[in-house]
Amino acid sequence: QNSKFGQAETQPATNEWSAAMFPLAEQLILLQTNLLFEIARHDFVDNADAASARILDLLNDWKKWFLVNIHKAHHANADQAVKTLNWRVTDRYKDFVGRVFSVLGRWKKGACEINGVNACKAMNCPEKEKVYDCGEFRVENNQAKLNKNDDSRWCNGACYEWTARDFYWQYLAPKVEKIRQDVDKMIAELDLAGFERMAGGYCSSTRHGLSWGKDLKDCADRCRSDKDCRFFTYRPSNKACSRYGSATCDLIDPEHDHETYRFAARAVQKVASKKRCSGGPGAFESADWAANTGSKVRNSDFDSLGFKKWAEVAWEKCLQEVISTKHVTVFDTAKFRCHTEKTCRLLDAGNGAVWTGPPPTFTVQKVASKKRCSGGP
Repeated sequence: QNSKFGQAETQPATNEWSAAMFPLAEQLILLQTNLLFEIARHDFVDNADAASARILDLLNDWKKWFLVNIHKAHHANADQAVKTLNWRVTDRYKDFVGRVFSVLGRWKKGACEINGVNACKAMNCPEKEKVYDCGEFRVENNQAKLNKNDDSRWCNGACYEWTARDFYWQYLAPKVEKIRQDVDKMIAELDLAGFERMAGGYCSSTRHGLSWGKDLKDCADRCRSDKDCRFFTYRPSNKACSRYGSATCDLIDPEHDHETYRFAARAVQKVASKKRCSGGPGAFESADWAANTGSKVRNSDFDSLGFKKWAEVAWEKCLQEVISTKHVTVFDTAKFRCHTEKTCRLLDAGNGAVWTGPPPTFTVQKVASKKRCSGGP
Protein backbone atom coordinates (compact mmCIF):
# COMPACT_ATOMS: atom_id res chain seq x y z
CA GLN A 1 0.00 0.00 0.00
CA ASN A 2 2.95 2.31 0.34
CA SER A 3 4.03 1.84 -3.27
CA LYS A 4 2.83 3.90 -6.21
CA PHE A 5 0.91 0.86 -7.43
CA GLY A 6 -0.97 0.45 -4.16
CA GLN A 7 -2.12 4.07 -4.31
CA ALA A 8 -3.06 3.98 -7.99
CA GLU A 9 -6.83 4.02 -7.39
CA THR A 10 -6.65 7.38 -5.61
CA GLN A 11 -4.57 9.10 -8.31
CA PRO A 12 -5.35 10.09 -11.91
CA ALA A 13 -4.20 7.56 -14.45
CA THR A 14 -0.72 8.32 -15.78
CA ASN A 15 0.11 8.44 -19.47
CA GLU A 16 2.24 5.32 -19.09
CA TRP A 17 -0.62 3.41 -17.43
CA SER A 18 -3.03 4.32 -20.24
CA ALA A 19 -0.49 3.23 -22.86
CA ALA A 20 0.07 -0.12 -21.10
CA MET A 21 -3.69 -0.72 -20.86
CA PHE A 22 -4.47 -0.31 -24.56
CA PRO A 23 -3.25 -3.73 -25.80
CA LEU A 24 -4.74 -5.33 -22.68
CA ALA A 25 -8.07 -3.62 -23.33
CA GLU A 26 -8.30 -5.25 -26.74
CA GLN A 27 -7.87 -8.72 -25.19
CA LEU A 28 -10.30 -7.95 -22.36
CA ILE A 29 -13.00 -6.89 -24.83
CA LEU A 30 -12.64 -10.16 -26.75
CA LEU A 31 -12.80 -12.22 -23.55
CA GLN A 32 -15.84 -10.36 -22.21
CA THR A 33 -17.86 -10.49 -25.43
CA ASN A 34 -17.09 -14.17 -26.05
CA LEU A 35 -18.05 -15.02 -22.46
CA LEU A 36 -21.40 -13.23 -22.81
CA PHE A 37 -22.17 -15.03 -26.06
CA GLU A 38 -21.25 -18.39 -24.50
CA ILE A 39 -23.64 -17.68 -21.61
CA ALA A 40 -26.38 -16.69 -24.06
CA ARG A 41 -25.98 -19.98 -25.96
CA HIS A 42 -26.38 -22.10 -22.83
CA ASP A 43 -29.47 -24.33 -22.79
CA PHE A 44 -30.77 -22.75 -19.58
CA VAL A 45 -30.40 -19.22 -20.98
CA ASP A 46 -30.90 -19.25 -24.77
CA ASN A 47 -31.23 -15.48 -25.04
CA ALA A 48 -29.02 -14.02 -27.76
CA ASP A 49 -30.94 -10.73 -27.77
CA ALA A 50 -30.13 -10.08 -24.10
CA ALA A 51 -26.47 -10.92 -24.74
CA SER A 52 -26.31 -8.51 -27.68
CA ALA A 53 -27.85 -5.74 -25.59
CA ARG A 54 -25.40 -6.36 -22.73
CA ILE A 55 -22.43 -6.45 -25.10
CA LEU A 56 -23.60 -3.20 -26.68
CA ASP A 57 -23.65 -1.55 -23.24
CA LEU A 58 -20.22 -2.99 -22.48
CA LEU A 59 -18.69 -1.72 -25.74
CA ASN A 60 -20.15 1.74 -25.23
CA ASP A 61 -18.50 1.81 -21.79
CA TRP A 62 -15.20 0.86 -23.43
CA LYS A 63 -15.74 3.58 -26.02
CA LYS A 64 -15.95 6.16 -23.22
CA TRP A 65 -12.78 4.72 -21.70
CA PHE A 66 -10.93 5.08 -25.00
CA LEU A 67 -12.00 8.72 -25.32
CA VAL A 68 -10.52 9.49 -21.90
CA ASN A 69 -7.30 7.50 -22.26
CA ILE A 70 -6.27 7.57 -25.90
CA HIS A 71 -4.55 10.97 -25.71
CA LYS A 72 -2.59 9.88 -22.65
CA ALA A 73 -1.57 6.68 -24.40
CA HIS A 74 -0.39 8.58 -27.48
CA HIS A 75 1.76 10.95 -25.43
CA ALA A 76 3.36 8.09 -23.48
CA ASN A 77 4.03 6.08 -26.65
CA ALA A 78 5.50 9.10 -28.43
CA ASP A 79 7.83 9.77 -25.47
CA GLN A 80 8.89 6.12 -25.54
CA ALA A 81 9.61 6.31 -29.29
CA VAL A 82 11.83 9.36 -28.75
CA LYS A 83 13.63 7.60 -25.93
CA THR A 84 14.12 4.38 -27.91
CA LEU A 85 15.39 6.05 -31.10
CA ASN A 86 17.41 8.60 -29.08
CA TRP A 87 17.77 11.04 -31.96
CA ARG A 88 19.00 14.25 -30.36
CA VAL A 89 21.82 16.78 -30.41
CA THR A 90 24.13 16.47 -27.41
CA ASP A 91 25.96 19.75 -27.83
CA ARG A 92 25.96 22.90 -29.96
CA TYR A 93 29.48 24.10 -30.70
CA LYS A 94 29.94 27.83 -31.13
CA ASP A 95 33.60 28.27 -32.05
CA PHE A 96 35.57 27.37 -35.16
CA VAL A 97 37.85 24.83 -33.43
CA GLY A 98 34.94 22.99 -31.84
CA ARG A 99 33.16 22.73 -35.16
CA VAL A 100 36.16 21.37 -37.07
CA PHE A 101 37.75 19.04 -34.53
CA SER A 102 34.85 17.92 -32.33
CA VAL A 103 32.07 17.56 -34.81
CA LEU A 104 31.76 13.82 -34.28
CA GLY A 105 31.10 14.44 -30.61
CA ARG A 106 28.21 16.67 -31.57
CA TRP A 107 25.85 13.80 -32.30
CA LYS A 108 24.61 11.08 -30.01
CA LYS A 109 24.37 7.60 -31.41
CA GLY A 110 20.74 6.50 -31.92
CA ALA A 111 18.72 3.49 -33.00
CA CYS A 112 17.01 2.96 -36.35
CA GLU A 113 14.36 0.31 -35.71
CA ILE A 114 11.36 0.43 -33.41
CA ASN A 115 8.48 -2.06 -33.31
CA GLY A 116 9.90 -3.74 -36.40
CA VAL A 117 9.86 -0.54 -38.49
CA ASN A 118 13.05 1.06 -39.84
CA ALA A 119 12.45 4.58 -38.63
CA CYS A 120 15.56 5.97 -40.35
CA LYS A 121 14.32 4.91 -43.78
CA ALA A 122 10.75 5.87 -42.99
CA MET A 123 11.78 9.42 -42.12
CA ASN A 124 14.36 9.62 -44.93
CA CYS A 125 17.36 9.81 -42.63
CA PRO A 126 20.85 9.13 -44.07
CA GLU A 127 22.00 5.52 -44.12
CA LYS A 128 25.03 6.53 -42.05
CA GLU A 129 22.74 7.29 -39.13
CA LYS A 130 23.14 3.67 -38.17
CA VAL A 131 26.45 4.88 -36.74
CA TYR A 132 25.84 8.54 -36.06
CA ASP A 133 22.55 10.32 -36.45
CA CYS A 134 23.81 12.78 -39.02
CA GLY A 135 26.68 10.92 -40.55
CA GLU A 136 30.36 11.76 -40.38
CA PHE A 137 31.79 15.21 -40.85
CA ARG A 138 32.68 15.87 -44.51
CA VAL A 139 35.44 18.26 -45.53
CA GLU A 140 33.68 19.34 -48.74
CA ASN A 141 30.77 20.57 -46.68
CA ASN A 142 32.94 22.27 -44.12
CA GLN A 143 32.43 25.82 -45.37
CA ALA A 144 28.65 25.50 -45.49
CA LYS A 145 28.62 24.15 -41.94
CA LEU A 146 30.86 26.94 -40.64
CA ASN A 147 28.88 29.71 -42.30
CA LYS A 148 25.44 28.47 -41.30
CA ASN A 149 24.82 27.72 -37.67
CA ASP A 150 21.74 25.78 -38.74
CA ASP A 151 21.22 22.16 -37.76
CA SER A 152 19.52 21.32 -41.05
CA ARG A 153 22.69 22.44 -42.93
CA TRP A 154 25.01 20.37 -40.80
CA CYS A 155 23.59 17.21 -42.31
CA ASN A 156 20.91 16.99 -44.94
CA GLY A 157 18.06 14.77 -43.76
CA ALA A 158 19.31 14.51 -40.17
CA CYS A 159 16.84 13.11 -37.61
CA TYR A 160 16.20 14.97 -34.39
CA GLU A 161 13.97 14.42 -31.39
CA TRP A 162 11.03 16.09 -33.09
CA THR A 163 11.59 13.82 -36.13
CA ALA A 164 11.24 10.78 -33.89
CA ARG A 165 8.00 12.20 -32.51
CA ASP A 166 6.72 12.78 -36.06
CA PHE A 167 7.63 9.19 -36.87
CA TYR A 168 5.42 7.94 -34.03
CA TRP A 169 2.39 9.91 -35.19
CA GLN A 170 2.80 8.79 -38.81
CA TYR A 171 3.63 5.12 -38.37
CA LEU A 172 2.77 3.89 -34.86
CA ALA A 173 -0.20 5.98 -33.72
CA PRO A 174 -2.59 4.46 -36.32
CA LYS A 175 -2.04 1.03 -34.73
CA VAL A 176 -3.23 2.40 -31.40
CA GLU A 177 -6.19 4.10 -33.06
CA LYS A 178 -7.18 0.82 -34.73
CA ILE A 179 -8.17 -0.69 -31.37
CA ARG A 180 -10.68 2.10 -30.84
CA GLN A 181 -11.88 1.83 -34.44
CA ASP A 182 -12.45 -1.92 -34.01
CA VAL A 183 -14.71 -1.21 -31.02
CA ASP A 184 -16.65 1.36 -33.06
CA LYS A 185 -17.05 -1.24 -35.82
CA MET A 186 -18.33 -3.86 -33.33
CA ILE A 187 -20.85 -1.34 -31.98
CA ALA A 188 -22.05 -0.56 -35.50
CA GLU A 189 -22.50 -4.28 -36.24
CA LEU A 190 -24.48 -4.82 -33.04
CA ASP A 191 -26.61 -1.79 -33.85
CA LEU A 192 -27.65 -3.75 -36.96
CA ALA A 193 -28.27 -7.00 -35.08
CA GLY A 194 -31.19 -8.84 -36.64
CA PHE A 195 -30.59 -7.39 -40.10
CA GLU A 196 -28.90 -9.14 -43.03
CA ARG A 197 -26.92 -7.09 -45.55
CA MET A 198 -28.03 -7.72 -49.14
CA ALA A 199 -26.24 -6.84 -52.36
CA GLY A 200 -26.15 -3.28 -53.70
CA GLY A 201 -29.32 -1.61 -54.97
CA TYR A 202 -32.80 -0.98 -53.61
CA CYS A 203 -36.09 -2.91 -53.64
CA SER A 204 -38.14 -2.66 -56.81
CA SER A 205 -41.38 -2.92 -54.80
CA THR A 206 -43.24 0.20 -53.68
CA ARG A 207 -41.87 1.60 -50.44
CA HIS A 208 -44.31 2.42 -47.67
CA GLY A 209 -42.04 4.75 -45.76
CA LEU A 210 -39.39 7.37 -46.55
CA SER A 211 -37.42 9.53 -44.14
CA TRP A 212 -34.05 11.22 -43.80
CA GLY A 213 -32.10 9.84 -40.87
CA LYS A 214 -28.82 10.62 -39.18
CA ASP A 215 -26.99 7.43 -40.13
CA LEU A 216 -27.38 3.72 -40.90
CA LYS A 217 -28.21 2.86 -37.28
CA ASP A 218 -30.99 5.45 -37.22
CA CYS A 219 -32.47 3.93 -40.39
CA ALA A 220 -32.35 0.43 -38.86
CA ASP A 221 -34.07 1.70 -35.70
CA ARG A 222 -36.84 3.22 -37.81
CA CYS A 223 -37.38 -0.14 -39.50
CA ARG A 224 -37.50 -1.92 -36.13
CA SER A 225 -40.14 0.48 -34.82
CA ASP A 226 -42.25 0.02 -37.98
CA LYS A 227 -44.15 -3.26 -37.49
CA ASP A 228 -44.67 -3.64 -41.25
CA CYS A 229 -41.02 -3.07 -42.24
CA ARG A 230 -39.27 -6.12 -43.69
CA PHE A 231 -36.52 -4.41 -45.72
CA PHE A 232 -34.88 -1.02 -45.60
CA THR A 233 -32.51 0.84 -47.90
CA TYR A 234 -30.10 3.50 -46.67
CA ARG A 235 -28.31 5.89 -49.03
CA PRO A 236 -25.23 7.50 -47.41
CA SER A 237 -24.98 10.33 -49.96
CA ASN A 238 -28.24 11.96 -48.86
CA LYS A 239 -29.10 9.87 -45.76
CA ALA A 240 -32.40 8.77 -47.29
CA CYS A 241 -34.05 5.84 -45.48
CA SER A 242 -36.63 3.81 -47.43
CA ARG A 243 -38.74 1.10 -45.78
CA TYR A 244 -40.48 -1.77 -47.54
CA GLY A 245 -43.22 -4.10 -46.31
CA SER A 246 -43.17 -6.54 -49.23
CA ALA A 247 -42.38 -10.20 -48.62
CA THR A 248 -39.66 -10.12 -51.25
CA CYS A 249 -37.11 -7.57 -52.42
CA ASP A 250 -35.80 -7.65 -55.98
CA LEU A 251 -32.80 -5.32 -56.05
CA ILE A 252 -32.39 -2.77 -58.84
CA ASP A 253 -29.97 0.07 -59.60
CA PRO A 254 -26.83 -1.48 -58.02
CA GLU A 255 -24.57 1.23 -59.45
CA HIS A 256 -25.52 3.86 -56.87
CA ASP A 257 -24.73 4.01 -53.17
CA HIS A 258 -27.78 2.12 -51.87
CA GLU A 259 -27.33 -0.24 -48.91
CA THR A 260 -30.27 -2.64 -48.47
CA TYR A 261 -30.90 -4.82 -45.41
CA ARG A 262 -33.39 -7.60 -44.73
CA PHE A 263 -35.02 -7.70 -41.30
CA ALA A 264 -34.29 -11.37 -40.57
CA ALA A 265 -36.82 -11.59 -37.72
CA ARG A 266 -39.56 -10.59 -40.16
CA ALA A 267 -38.37 -12.70 -43.06
CA VAL A 268 -39.13 -16.33 -43.72
CA GLN A 269 -37.11 -18.78 -41.66
CA LYS A 270 -36.33 -22.37 -42.58
CA VAL A 271 -37.62 -24.94 -40.08
CA ALA A 272 -36.20 -28.10 -41.65
CA SER A 273 -34.73 -29.43 -44.90
CA LYS A 274 -35.93 -32.61 -46.62
CA LYS A 275 -39.13 -32.47 -44.57
CA ARG A 276 -42.80 -31.59 -44.99
CA CYS A 277 -45.65 -30.94 -42.61
CA SER A 278 -48.16 -33.73 -42.06
CA GLY A 279 -51.72 -33.22 -43.23
CA GLY A 280 -51.54 -33.94 -46.94
CA PRO A 281 -52.08 -30.88 -49.14
CA GLY A 282 -52.74 -28.68 -46.12
CA ALA A 283 -55.17 -25.77 -46.26
CA PHE A 284 -54.00 -24.89 -49.76
CA GLU A 285 -51.78 -26.55 -52.33
CA SER A 286 -50.43 -24.77 -55.40
CA ALA A 287 -49.48 -26.10 -58.80
CA ASP A 288 -45.85 -26.68 -59.77
CA TRP A 289 -43.75 -23.55 -60.34
CA ALA A 290 -46.27 -21.33 -58.49
CA ALA A 291 -43.51 -19.83 -56.35
CA ASN A 292 -41.08 -19.66 -59.22
CA THR A 293 -39.37 -16.31 -59.78
CA GLY A 294 -37.17 -17.33 -62.69
CA SER A 295 -36.61 -20.21 -65.09
CA LYS A 296 -38.41 -23.51 -64.40
CA VAL A 297 -35.48 -25.52 -63.12
CA ARG A 298 -35.71 -27.85 -60.14
CA ASN A 299 -33.81 -26.62 -57.09
CA SER A 300 -33.00 -28.99 -54.24
CA ASP A 301 -30.43 -26.70 -52.63
CA PHE A 302 -32.66 -25.69 -49.74
CA ASP A 303 -30.03 -23.29 -48.34
CA SER A 304 -29.59 -21.33 -51.57
CA LEU A 305 -30.78 -17.77 -52.08
CA GLY A 306 -32.91 -18.96 -54.99
CA PHE A 307 -34.81 -21.42 -52.83
CA LYS A 308 -35.25 -18.81 -50.11
CA LYS A 309 -36.77 -16.56 -52.75
CA TRP A 310 -39.28 -19.33 -53.53
CA ALA A 311 -40.09 -19.60 -49.81
CA GLU A 312 -40.67 -15.82 -49.55
CA VAL A 313 -43.07 -15.87 -52.50
CA ALA A 314 -44.82 -19.00 -51.19
CA TRP A 315 -45.29 -17.46 -47.75
CA GLU A 316 -46.82 -14.29 -49.14
CA LYS A 317 -49.19 -16.24 -51.42
CA CYS A 318 -50.20 -18.55 -48.56
CA LEU A 319 -51.15 -15.56 -46.42
CA GLN A 320 -53.25 -14.26 -49.29
CA GLU A 321 -54.99 -17.62 -49.69
CA VAL A 322 -55.25 -18.55 -46.00
CA ILE A 323 -54.47 -15.71 -43.62
CA SER A 324 -54.02 -18.10 -40.67
CA THR A 325 -51.06 -19.89 -42.33
CA LYS A 326 -48.39 -20.94 -39.80
CA HIS A 327 -46.04 -23.04 -41.95
CA VAL A 328 -45.36 -23.57 -45.63
CA THR A 329 -43.80 -26.58 -47.32
CA VAL A 330 -41.89 -25.66 -50.48
CA PHE A 331 -40.88 -28.37 -52.95
CA ASP A 332 -38.04 -28.51 -55.47
CA THR A 333 -40.54 -27.74 -58.26
CA ALA A 334 -41.55 -24.41 -56.59
CA LYS A 335 -44.89 -25.98 -55.59
CA PHE A 336 -45.99 -25.11 -52.05
CA ARG A 337 -48.49 -26.13 -49.40
CA CYS A 338 -49.98 -23.86 -46.74
CA HIS A 339 -50.49 -25.28 -43.23
CA THR A 340 -52.59 -23.63 -40.53
CA GLU A 341 -51.74 -25.93 -37.62
CA LYS A 342 -49.80 -24.19 -34.86
CA THR A 343 -47.35 -27.10 -34.67
CA CYS A 344 -45.93 -28.71 -37.78
CA ARG A 345 -45.43 -32.45 -37.37
CA LEU A 346 -42.44 -33.11 -39.61
CA LEU A 347 -42.40 -36.00 -42.04
CA ASP A 348 -39.56 -37.07 -44.33
CA ALA A 349 -39.64 -35.50 -47.79
CA GLY A 350 -36.43 -35.49 -49.77
CA ASN A 351 -37.78 -32.97 -52.26
CA GLY A 352 -39.04 -30.29 -49.86
CA ALA A 353 -38.33 -27.96 -46.96
CA VAL A 354 -40.54 -26.42 -44.29
CA TRP A 355 -40.54 -22.68 -43.63
CA THR A 356 -42.29 -20.25 -41.35
CA GLY A 357 -42.55 -16.49 -41.53
CA PRO A 358 -43.90 -13.27 -40.04
CA PRO A 359 -47.61 -12.52 -39.69
CA PRO A 360 -49.33 -10.72 -42.59
CA THR A 361 -48.70 -7.01 -43.00
CA PHE A 362 -52.01 -6.38 -44.77
CA THR A 363 -55.31 -5.83 -42.90
CA VAL A 364 -58.95 -5.63 -43.90
CA GLN A 365 -60.11 -2.26 -45.20
CA LYS A 366 -63.66 -0.94 -45.07
CA VAL A 367 -65.08 -0.04 -48.48
CA ALA A 368 -68.43 1.41 -47.41
CA SER A 369 -70.87 1.52 -44.51
CA LYS A 370 -74.55 0.49 -44.74
CA LYS A 371 -73.89 -1.17 -48.09
CA ARG A 372 -73.75 -4.69 -49.57
CA CYS A 373 -72.41 -6.15 -52.75
CA SER A 374 -74.94 -7.07 -55.42
CA GLY A 375 -75.40 -10.67 -56.55
CA GLY A 376 -77.68 -12.07 -53.89
CA PRO A 377 -76.03 -14.74 -51.68
